[in-house]
Parts: sequence; C-alpha cells; structure tokens
Amino acid sequence: MTLAYGYIKEPGPNFAEAAITYIKTRRRSDRFVTKLIKYFGETPIAEIDQAAVAQAAHTLYPTGSASTHNRAVYAPVVSILRLSGARPDIRRPRIDRKPINVPPDEWFDALLSHCPPRLAALLTFLTLTGRRITEASEAIDNGDGSATIAQTKTGEAVTVVIPDVVRGYLHVDGMGEGRPVGITGRRLFPYGDRHNVYRALRAVCKKAGLPYYGTHALGRHAFATRLLKQGKSLKFVQDAGGWKSIKMPAMHYGHLEKSEVQDEIRKVGEEWPRMRRVKSTFGSPADISNEPRASQECYNQTSSRRRRDSL
Repeated sequence: MTLAYGYIKEPGPNFAEAAITYIKTRRRSDRFVTKLIKYFGETPIAEIDQAAVAQAAHTLYPTGSASTHNRAVYAPVVSILRLSGARPDIRRPRIDRKPINVPPDEWFDALLSHCPPRLAALLTFLTLTGRRITEASEAIDNGDGSATIAQTKTGEAVTVVIPDVVRGYLHVDGMGEGRPVGITGRRLFPYGDRHNVYRALRAVCKKAGLPYYGTHALGRHAFATRLLKQGKSLKFVQDAGGWKSIKMPAMHYGHLEKSEVQDEIRKVGEEWPRMRRVKSTFGSPADISNEPRASQECYNQTSSRRRRDSL
C-alpha cells in the first residue's frame, strides 16, 4: 500500500510471535518464557527497551534478586529479541556474587540424627547426587535401585543411581507407613511440594539448634565442593552434576579447583627435597634442602682463596 508521502511501514514481529519461535527452536517450553509471553503479549519488538525489561522484571518478580531478574527476565528477553533479528542494547543487572557457603560434614551428622527418615532420605539424595530439589521431587523409582527424572533444568531426562544410604532411609520410612520401596513408577520422595521440604527442614534445624542451609547449598553446592576437594576436575563436576556448560561450575566453584591446585603445588614443593638426594658441590650426597647452605660455603671458600691469591 502507498500513500502520497511514501510507503506504509509494515509492523515488525511482536514479542509473543518471537517467543513462540524461540520455544520451537529450543524444542522445549520454559516457565520463564511463558510468564514473559503473558506479560508482553503482542508488544512490538521495537518497543521493548531497557525500561520495559526492567519494569517486567520488577512486576513479575517483585522480591527477586538481581540474579533472579537476570535469569528469569533479562537473559530470555535478550535471546528472544536477538532471534527476531533485533540488536537489543539492554544492560543486565549487576550481580554481586557471594561466596558459596556449604554445610560441613559435621552439620549433616547432627542434622540427620534429628530428621524423620523421609526427610533424611531426600537431603542425603540431594547432597550425594547433586540433583536440584525440583528434580528430586519428580524422581520416579525404577524398581532396580535407580530413579528417572523425566526433565531436568537442561531439558533432558536423566537416570540416577539411588545411593544405598538413601534406600536405607526410604526402607525405614516405608516400614513405618506401610509404603514399600522399590515400586516401579512411584515417586521416590512423596513430598507434594518443595515448599513442604523447606518448612520441614527449617523445623528440624530449629529443633537441633543448627544453622539453616537451603536445599541448593546442602545439595548441589555441597556436592560440587566435595568432589573438587577430592581432587576431581571441573569437567568431572560438570558431568556428574548435569550442568549444561562448564561455565556455571567454573564461575561458582573454580576458586576451589585453583586452591586445590595451589595446595598440591605446595605439597610437591615440600616433598620434593625429601624425595630427592643430589650430589653437593663437595661430591657427597646431600639433601637438596641443604644446597643453599652448601652453595654459601662454596662461595665463602672461593672468596677466601681469591683474597689469598691477591696477597
């Protein structure tokens, strides 16, 4: 269509259209994107700027942290806009990352002695497998000592071996309620909602007089920290914990791997002199740690000889 002053500009894609294309491209739905579609609807892509995204973040997640706003709003919106052909100039909120705080093994010992078997089974499963609380809540018993999580955060199904100690707790819980374990197709942990777990965990911590650690801290964080302190690599931790990219474990736990490397370097430096014996300047075997002293004595003798020669 034309007018006297030129062509009518065709409207560009709207957010809902671009978001649906984004979901189809990834071949899986996303709970964050679903909320964004409801919020932005048919808003033209060209009208979505920094202010619009910031308003969406505070409207959809009024009590959310900068990290939540970045993960749930900024990251998917920027990806959707780029997929539509736009080049968004949208700055993400600055995230002040706090050091990872994980409970020590003594905390687990004290806590589990106060936990009912069902809660003890779930918490032990989290810390020994590194699964998320939402994934553990959906785990289905395969009846063969393993459980299947139909959809993880990365969108993939995964089968997890149930640790023996977890099966032991579940067996005790089942005996008390007449609920046998190892039944194929049944939920491994019969908690209706993860918030029920949070409430139960807080109650036990208060009863035991212990500090409260969330399920992520005692689960994935403790899992990754434990592996790194055992000398495992970040790549190993990524595969074991089911992270899609090594970027996340490197960002959160990379300092632990570096500290372990430095510890090993220091140990080698301490053991190397004791492990090796070399011939000193004087031809007799000597510990390498004595070389600085031997070298100084050699220098002193050489200097004395030169002084005598000069007289």
